[in-house]
Amino acid sequence: MNREFTLPALVGNSSLGFLAALGVQVLCCDLLGDRETQVGWTQGPSLGAVLRTSAAESVEDLAQKLAEAASTLTSGSYLPLLHAMPPEYFGGAAGTDPLREFTVSTGRELAFVALAEPASERWITALLALDEPITEEKRRGSLPVTPFAARGPGTVMFYRTLRDLAKVAADPTEMLSALTFWIRRDSIGGYLDHKAIRDASFQASRKDADNYGVPSAGWLAMMSLAHFPSVTARRDVAVSPCWPRIPYRRPLFRWPVWQQLLGSNEISVLLSHPAVAELDPRQVKRCQALFAALAVSAVYESERMEAGNNDGPLGKPVRLWPTSSKD
Repeated sequence: MNREFTLPALVGNSSLGFLAALGVQVLCCDLLGDRETQVGWTQGPSLGAVLRTSAAESVEDLAQKLAEAASTLTSGSYLPLLHAMPPEYFGGAAGTDPLREFTVSTGRELAFVALAEPASERWITALLALDEPITEEKRRGSLPVTPFAARGPGTVMFYRTLRDLAKVAADPTEMLSALTFWIRRDSIGGYLDHKAIRDASFQASRKDADNYGVPSAGWLAMMSLAHFPSVTARRDVAVSPCWPRIPYRRPLFRWPVWQQLLGSNEISVLLSHPAVAELDPRQVKRCQALFAALAVSAVYESERMEAGNNDGPLGKPVRLWPTSSKD
């Protein structure tokens, strides 16, 4: 029996809230047994997502089941339906993330193994850009990886990010908090939230900035990866839906918030729609017509902040459309 829940913390005008809501939908489909699960922001982008699913009896039950799912992804395998992915690093404290060392040839071999299980396909094609043609000069080159795997200060490895977030998300209390009321921790939270790094001015007693993320919500957001297949762009960089590469700008995330409840196929189509990637807010009438037809209530964008020479978390969201009126 389908039930509808409002998830108050997963607001659509936050990059982390939006991605976490998609992550809940993905997990209900792939791990909790309801492939017809739908999600949307029927009450507006500034309010919590609404989930329709038969996978849980209540929000508390949903949190318990999501926490149990997280507990299965804390060691060895860190993404649903993929074995030993992302790969672990065993060479000591420093080194290159093994995810960034997949060559075109080895990546193809991995793909053939993963694609033997059809449900795994969207996970592996989101993690690595497997569209790279095999040529002699490319055979030894590394495959581009998902934009979710940001390069942060120090040696940041994607599997460690997922592992550390999952260990927190495996606590049902923390998971319930992720869905209803965020409790911030000393965690970067996956680089998906502009509040994840708190400036030193907030703490006069501390000289350096500190982390202030929501790890349980960050884990849910990482599970939305399945909705964002990776393809190769210029300079061997991967792009995905909602992660456009725009000249002279830092990496950014651009997302639509929709008013209706949508399932997996509808969500994937909407996220990939050219109206989102090529949005020009100056074309007011065109935007109104397109987004009304798509049941989109708003479009937002967050640009990655800088952390020295590295990637920081996604910045404060900017509403691109509509250009006036409140959420």
